[in-house]
Amino acid sequence: YIEGCGGINTTGLVNALPMDDKDLFKAIDCQENIGAYDPNDKAAFPTGTHPEHYLAKNTDIKYKIRFQNTGTDTAFNIVILDTLSAHLDASTIEAGVASHPYQFDRFRDSIAGIDIIRFTFSNIMLPDSNINEVASHGFVQFSSQQAPNLSDGTLIKNKAAIYFDFNEPIITNEVYHT
Repeated sequence: YIEGCGGINTTGLVNALPMDDKDLFKAIDCQENIGAYDPNDKAAFPTGTHPEHYLAKNTDIKYKIRFQNTGTDTAFNIVILDTLSAHLDASTIEAGVASHPYQFDRFRDSIAGIDIIRFTFSNIMLPDSNINEVASHGFVQFSSQQAPNLSDGTLIKNKAAIYFDFNEPIITNEVYHT
């Protein structure tokens, strides 16, 4: 849909509630048009309601991480690390669609007691935006269930680190739900 995705024509509401895409052969991707943005970002769906991004208990959350090579040369390898909130059930993580082939890993840092997921885009050969703006973009999606029995008011936060070759990571914005 270009306008009125899901029949909603009110700004800011299109992704507030889950879309009906449980059918294995159906996927819904509605995106709100916004002004200038950092091309390396993270979004979560449903977005939730009100400024607190309220979600009902046990609502699955789908995350989308977008990246763009705005450097001065081709990116050969891109790695995305996402440290999961303790309020997500790491055993339910499902790697999703992406713009390019990737390898997915999930591991636990037993010392820090945190779960981390990694998307590795080996040999992605992502051109820089000065050479080919359209081909300089990429994305990956994943979903997770909430941890069971969360208390009302629990804040679920998430952000990711994007590594282009051997450069310092680009940290995405933080998304959250209550």
